[in-house]
Amino acid sequence: MNQDDNEVNVARLRKYEINKMRYFYAIVTMNKRSSSAAIYNEFNGFEFELTSLKLNLSFVADEQIFPQEVKEVCKDVPTNYSFD
Repeated sequence: MNQDDNEVNVARLRKYEINKMRYFYAIVTMNKRSSSAAIYNEFNGFEFELTSLKLNLSFVADEQIFPQEVKEVCKDVPTNYSFD
């Protein structure tokens, strides 16, 4: 494999990885409207790391039903989590 082939493969892999990330979403439940508004104002449109993917935040009604099964739930920050 020559260098041009390798560059094409790297570009295709990067495109695949970016497209794969578009299928994920999370629901965050807030106890204050002011907290949710602050998070929305700060992070809507925020670029995720260096992926060119921007967060698309939306308010979701309490009665919204999602057809997918919940895969993970987090109610507290893990004790070993680092904010660095």
